[in-house]
Amino acid sequence: MMKDWCVRALSRDSARRQSDGHAESNNPLCHLMPRLKLPALREFKRCFLLLAVLPFSSNATGSNYSAIALAELARAQQVLLDAHPAVALKTDRSFNDWIVRGYDEAEKLAMRAANAPQILAAVRYYLSGFRDGHVAVWDPNASSKTMWAGWTAQWRSGEWRVVRAASGWPTTLPEKGAILIACDGLKPSEYIDTHIAPFVDRRTGLESVLDRLALLLSNRIPRDGIWETEKPYSCTFESNGETREYRLDWKASDAGIYSSNKQRPRMGVEPWGKNRYWIYAQQFLSSDLEKNEMEDAISAILSVPAKADVVVFDARGNNGGSSLFGYQMLAALMRRDTPNLESGAQAWWRPSRISVDWFARLARDELARAGPQSVRYRKISEMEKFLKEAHQKSGPDVLVSDGAIEGSQYPSPPEGDSFKGRVVLLTDKNCASACLDFSDLVLAVPGALHVGEATSADSDYLDIAVVDLPSGLQIAVPQKVWIGRSRKANEPLIPEHLFGGDIHDTPSLRAWLEPLL
Repeated sequence: MMKDWCVRALSRDSARRQSDGHAESNNPLCHLMPRLKLPALREFKRCFLLLAVLPFSSNATGSNYSAIALAELARAQQVLLDAHPAVALKTDRSFNDWIVRGYDEAEKLAMRAANAPQILAAVRYYLSGFRDGHVAVWDPNASSKTMWAGWTAQWRSGEWRVVRAASGWPTTLPEKGAILIACDGLKPSEYIDTHIAPFVDRRTGLESVLDRLALLLSNRIPRDGIWETEKPYSCTFESNGETREYRLDWKASDAGIYSSNKQRPRMGVEPWGKNRYWIYAQQFLSSDLEKNEMEDAISAILSVPAKADVVVFDARGNNGGSSLFGYQMLAALMRRDTPNLESGAQAWWRPSRISVDWFARLARDELARAGPQSVRYRKISEMEKFLKEAHQKSGPDVLVSDGAIEGSQYPSPPEGDSFKGRVVLLTDKNCASACLDFSDLVLAVPGALHVGEATSADSDYLDIAVVDLPSGLQIAVPQKVWIGRSRKANEPLIPEHLFGGDIHDTPSLRAWLEPLL
């Protein structure tokens, strides 16, 4: 009865808004929902989920888009309520404030959604408010067609500087190195804070985030869709003491997107000079690894002589994945001297149905990738069993410590002689999540040296599950929380030696690193 009423009411409301020519909702239910207590809110939202089957079709009306956006927003909040550890922990005031207040703000946007990108933008507005890189939503089927204004600016040494400028552009462009002063009358930081960050990532204190946000000043990237459809019309630059305004000429092109992941080497080891070794550790995502790539890399590390002088772990391009891979790489080198971190910290998991299903999916994928002999497959299966039993015993709202798992989450390190030389960690500003766990581990080796760029950062909530939303969007939600971790939430790791050049220029970087050893 309730569901039927919802569908009829929203259908009448959609027809009325279509005939009136605007997308504002007069349906009293839509305005009532944010003010309801969470248990009642869950019941009322169920009617919106019925509308999520509406497709992202090119001929959908504005009212259809707003209905889909409302349904996706409701489902996104429900995923957080069902699976996020903060809901069970109850002590994170900022999270528990935003989960309701942020929904209220995002719902007002969702009611005005007039196209598919604005559906995504409305949900992203909500999730970005948690200021957590592990809470995110994206469109896995986003178009690859990008628009570029012919130049790209990034935050460099306290200024917005042009780092890339096209040749042969139809209109005059600022030169490389020019300082960006303003776009459409707003300072770059103001434009980003107003039009970009709320729909992508609000952690503007991190340089990795600033780089990503700054791309959207002069690039339009479907995977990072924002609410406004209008692009900046003109921007002002300073170069050689002169200030000049340029009208932006937008063209279909992806040349302005600055990516560190192009042509990455395979995971593994290569000699670097005399008695030194360079270990590539670019990413820990099993889905992106070639068959046996990680296993071959670990075998190669096991062959590094224990008496070598220097080993460099190159984590450029690594923004996370499975922390087990990072542990296995270091353990293959350090053997019995592998550090044991966080003895005073504990990881607590929320045993939700979402988490149980997610680990079952991970186990199937790892079994297909590496077979039943895979260490990672065994550990994933153990975690699935642990969470399933906790879910059945205490329900989804009682956090459980993974210290209760029989044996360590990590396997014992290999036998053999430990490496005795100098360990160097090389990071870029995109190092996050499992890359940060790996960095913590490497830097715990006595005498380890950290070089490169300051890392990104993460919150105390980690280990995401990915949930499919009805429209095809996907949402990431953390499953565990660290209590007592030494590295603070959203705190980057700062190298002892910062590299000021192009972090992707390996020959220059190696020449710079030589005298530091």
